[in-house]
Amino acid sequence: MPPSPAAIHHVASPLRLHLVRPARGWTAQPLETLTLCAAGGQTLAVCDGAGIEYFRAPAAPEVSLVVGGALGDHTVRLLDEQNQTVDQLTFAVDARTSVRDEGRQFEELLQILHRTMYGGYEGGFGEVPYEGRKYPCFVHWILDHSHTAKGMQYFSPDTPGLVELLALAQRQDGMIWSNANRDPGPGYWDSAYGPYGYARREKGCLLVRQPVENHCEYNFVDAMYLAWKASGDDPWLGRHVEAGIKALDYTVNDRARWSSKLGLLKRGYTIDSWDFQVQDQYAVDFPLGTEQLIDPDRTKFGVFFGDNHGYALACDQLAEMLEHLGRKADAARFHHRGQDIRQRLADIAWNGRFFTHRIEEDPTVRRQLGVDEKSQIAMSNAYALNRGIPHPQAVAILQTYLDLKAHRPVGSPGEFYAIYPPFEKGFGPTQGKWQYMNGGVHGHA
Repeated sequence: MPPSPAAIHHVASPLRLHLVRPARGWTAQPLETLTLCAAGGQTLAVCDGAGIEYFRAPAAPEVSLVVGGALGDHTVRLLDEQNQTVDQLTFAVDARTSVRDEGRQFEELLQILHRTMYGGYEGGFGEVPYEGRKYPCFVHWILDHSHTAKGMQYFSPDTPGLVELLALAQRQDGMIWSNANRDPGPGYWDSAYGPYGYARREKGCLLVRQPVENHCEYNFVDAMYLAWKASGDDPWLGRHVEAGIKALDYTVNDRARWSSKLGLLKRGYTIDSWDFQVQDQYAVDFPLGTEQLIDPDRTKFGVFFGDNHGYALACDQLAEMLEHLGRKADAARFHHRGQDIRQRLADIAWNGRFFTHRIEEDPTVRRQLGVDEKSQIAMSNAYALNRGIPHPQAVAILQTYLDLKAHRPVGSPGEFYAIYPPFEKGFGPTQGKWQYMNGGVHGHA
């Protein structure tokens, strides 16, 4: 909004260039229109915070300038006939994501939504130490960090922090850790996950991978992509893109992550993408952490569709980043990989209305979970809408949720269930019917 006439005065530099602006506490915003006043001189030129000229016009008593370019101090120069500077001034440009509407209804809604992204951290981010440096993160889990970054990238510069830490700490084979914490010393994780390579304490940090999860690598690439899109920092991307390549290649080369039989990502039996497994006749026992641990030889794996369209999206994102960096052959490799996964997933999991929650790798497996598993609508169908699926599939999924909304149980607060219908058995008291991931309604979906 332009300042009121009473708040305006002319601030003059010693010579002949003036800027119409409020008296105090003023910072211009991108796309704001300012008035420049030039007495004498031939040309007005304006450079942004990066020193790049984005505006040039003949000098005049009043010239309208639409603020653009990079944030920071913008410089206005008044040039003579020989293109020499005869006067100049600067003004600050900054931006904050906001909504302004009559009645402030949507302005207040945006403020509420912004606050929900803060999690448990005052100011919206926490810090994780690694090798003597503190890395900012919205949440110290890469899954939550990448999802939160989808909104926080418009409010905060801290999306890159956890990406940088996990790139430094990436396991030699390319695996990405689920979460990073301050090292508390020896404890449960060393005993439960350490023997299998899924926990490590180093450089002041405890690094943990929930073994059953098969989304960390594509969440890592997603967060890298969001960090780059928010900042436009190509040198930063060039320093980290190799970690993205290693991560996505790990997924298709590790036999605990990739089904060579089906040509798709696999995992133990979880509800959607959560990190605890069903406890039924096929459960594999471990000394500690049975619900999360997997064994490449003993676990009965299956294809969860959400891992696969999430991974396919990460292939698209990595291809775009590589293309931007001039690595066309590498970009093509990941582009084609994403296409192939989407097609194979559609062939085995698309039922015409939504993606079937799980396809067993071993067709002889017959679970007894008290529900028709083929009828279950899992929440990653909602995620799929933003992950590059074909338009007809998106339309069908939206119609599925509209139908569910029209026929949901009495008293249900909404149609976005973690999974519906819920499991009658197999997930214990903490995940009983209608609880949390077993039939709870979730805003994040």
